[in-house]
This record gives sequence, C-alpha cells and structure tokens, in this order.
Amino acid sequence: MRKQKELPRAVVGEECAYESGEYGAVELAIDETGLWASYCQNDTHGNIVLSRLDLYSLEPRRTYHSTLHRNWLYNSFVACGVYYGIRHYERGNKLVIKV
Repeated sequence: MRKQKELPRAVVGEECAYESGEYGAVELAIDETGLWASYCQNDTHGNIVLSRLDLYSLEPRRTYHSTLHRNWLYNSFVACGVYYGIRHYERGNKLVIKV
C-alpha cells in the first residue's frame, strides 16, 4: 500500500538544513507511540515542527512547534514519544556528541 499526503506549509531545502549541511526534508520516524514527521514550516524560520500522524490517513493528529532551530542539530530521532536532537562539536582532537 502506498499513501501520500502534503503537510501544511512544510519547507524543504536550504531553509531547513541540518548543521551537517544536509538539506532538510520531511523526516519520518515510527516508535511505540505512532508515526512522526519532523519538518520545518515557512513561518517557523527554520525551527522544527513535530507532528504525530494518523497511520491510515496520514493527517496530523497532534503538532508541536519547537524552539529548536534545525541548523543547530546534526541529526534527530524520536523514541518513546520524545524528540531527541543530536549536537556535536570538537573539543581538542575529540568529537563530542550530545543528545
């Protein structure tokens, strides 16, 4: 089965890129609480929007607007209904990753 749904005001490309330079897109994740979409909207100026989607209709059931700017993050994931943003930086010759 294939389903397709447009998320309201979703932005992809340079305006919603990760710190790594990887262009942003709508990212999907599934955990024990449901199907999640992580994306930016044109009126959030690069801040991440997280929506839990209905598994059958793909309609957003609940949407959260964060204050996390996507280019602050190296990557992200959802587990147990919690959104985790991953940051990294170098300290001397060590790579430090924070969740």
